[in-house]
Amino acid sequence: MRRIITWFVTNSVATNLLVGFAVVAGVAAFSQIPVRTYPDFDLPVVSITVPYLGAAPEEVERGVCTRIEDHVDGVVGIREVLATADEGICSVRVELLQDADRTQALNDIRNRIGAIETFPAEAEAPLVRLLEVPSVVIEVAVTGPSDERRLKELARQVRADILSLPGITQATVANVRPFELAIEVSEESLLRNGLTFDQVAAAVSRNSVDLPGGTIKAEQGQVLLRTKGQAYNADELNKLVVKARPDGSRVLLEDVAHVIDGFEDTSQRFVFDGAPGRWCRSRGSATRTFARSPMPSRTTSRRSRPASTRKVNPCGSRCGTTNRPCCGIASVP
Repeated sequence: MRRIITWFVTNSVATNLLVGFAVVAGVAAFSQIPVRTYPDFDLPVVSITVPYLGAAPEEVERGVCTRIEDHVDGVVGIREVLATADEGICSVRVELLQDADRTQALNDIRNRIGAIETFPAEAEAPLVRLLEVPSVVIEVAVTGPSDERRLKELARQVRADILSLPGITQATVANVRPFELAIEVSEESLLRNGLTFDQVAAAVSRNSVDLPGGTIKAEQGQVLLRTKGQAYNADELNKLVVKARPDGSRVLLEDVAHVIDGFEDTSQRFVFDGAPGRWCRSRGSATRTFARSPMPSRTTSRRSRPASTRKVNPCGSRCGTTNRPCCGIASVP
């Protein structure tokens, strides 16, 4: 080693060339180093979920969780079993060893859970799955019109455009309230039309439904028959027949009730840069990486915006990335 050091000390040209080559190679390799927004990690966990609606946590533990723990005990490759009994649901996490055969362990657990015949009659079918954690690719905040329905539809359109990008396997819209059709019946309208609340509820359940009508066999094949009566909005519900009078006149739902086509009454609220918005989170495969590049500021670039979204965005709407290995998305009037 001393001879090598002495040779480089006495040959300054070779030393400078070697150092220069190392610097150039380092600079060239720096731009090719992959960058991940979130690190990849392995999660060898099997999740077991059994809904038991209406049951107290003690009943869930005694009727579901204990039976699952007893049956999965002894499966090869299990490290730990953690059961949680909540009101109306049992959740069991089975942690596997790192070197365990996960497919085999999943099949063994699923077979053992399926063989349990002593679950309560009110318990639903168990859901057994291997947990997967796809890597987050980009998160987009969508702001725009104050109307909640229009903003939700805009977020869905942005979600559809994100799904069309290469490498994206999943995209969800968060912080949105579910749609809800509410029927408000007044006592005065019931008395005026000679109806009861139970009669109105039964008429809605009976008339707002799709029913199969059987099949017709022909020379060309079979024709499936189906009656479509399911109401999906307030206008369709208002036209449902609640009562038919002997004189041929009919009492519609709009004559006795007020239908509200809105959202569930929840406490969800999302504000982005002081404006109401919605949250789109996209995920990709675990092997997806991004080349190192300068991080763009939020809502400053239009390069990655799909053309279809430029056409559907109303004036004043805006999208911005938060965790952003990709480019930001600006508003398009």
